[in-house]
Formats: sequence, C-alpha cells, structure tokens
Amino acid sequence: MLENPGRVASEGWLAFASALWIYMTPVSPKPSMHDIVAGFWSPVLADSSNGLTFGFGATINAFTGGEECGTWNQKAKWRTEYYNELITYFNVPISQFDENSCINTKSRFSTENTSNIASFFEKDGTGTKCKLTTSKTNWSIYIPGDYKRCVCFYYGPCDLTATLPTSAVEAPQSYCFAY
Repeated sequence: MLENPGRVASEGWLAFASALWIYMTPVSPKPSMHDIVAGFWSPVLADSSNGLTFGFGATINAFTGGEECGTWNQKAKWRTEYYNELITYFNVPISQFDENSCINTKSRFSTENTSNIASFFEKDGTGTKCKLTTSKTNWSIYIPGDYKRCVCFYYGPCDLTATLPTSAVEAPQSYCFAY
C-alpha cells in the first residue's frame, strides 16, 4: 500500500479493511473508536475535566487526534449532524450523558486513561532488542512482523523476507532473531 495508496480508493475490500483498521486500532493515549463505542474506555478525571466523556464526540477526538475538537470546526459539525441523523433514522436511544460533539473538548486524551497502553516498539538500549513504549513509533504491536522490523532497524542487518532457521547452526551471523 505504501507504493500504491490509490488502491484504497479503487479496491472496495481494501477500503473496508482500512476503515475497520482505523476503527479498531488504538493509538496511545487515544483509545480506539471501538473501545469508546463498546464502553471499554473509561474517562479518567483529567479526561472528564477536559470535556472528554462518553459519546460520539470522543470518537471524533480519537479519529482526528483532537484536530477537529475544542473549537468550532465544520468537519466535526458535519460528522455530528450525520451521526444525529443516523441515530434518529434508526431510532437509537442515546443517553442524556452522551456528548455527541467535541466542541467543548479542551484537549486530547489524557496519558492517564485506560488506553495509554504500550502498543509500539522502540530501541531498549541493550543492543539486542526492542521494548514496548506508549510513544508512537514506526513499529506497532498490531502489525505482524513489526517487532522484527524494529530490531532489524536498530541492530540489523536482517533479511526480513527469510523464514526463521530451525537451529542456530543454520542461521547466518547477521540474521536477526527477532520474531
């Protein structure tokens, strides 16, 4: 996809898979939109104090990284209007405590919230491996092979296309043993 991002626009299954990936994947400290909708995310005091509460507004903040929140924004307004039309059309009851807009959000998600999980890899300083971090890096726990890519980036050289050897005797000296 990096070589041809236009595939997302031209291949329906890829567009759907990409949308599902964005919906399901948290990027610390932001919870995934799914975690908000399903009730797995719980706002801590710092989140609530900044206007982040349960509701569609929190999903806008998670999706846009807060770029559309905290002030009047046309895109956030359209998202909220479309959401309200859908819940009205499908006669979905909404709690009086749900905040369907993010206009009153003062900031992004707190690093103290339940979604501030270590979901990326970074160099650990030992010279042999990578470690988990809450800071966003190029290597995610949600992408198969990213741990190996992290190790190879910092400590390579590695053959990222090779299969793992069955014993240490078969492995070349430069082979990266990260899984």
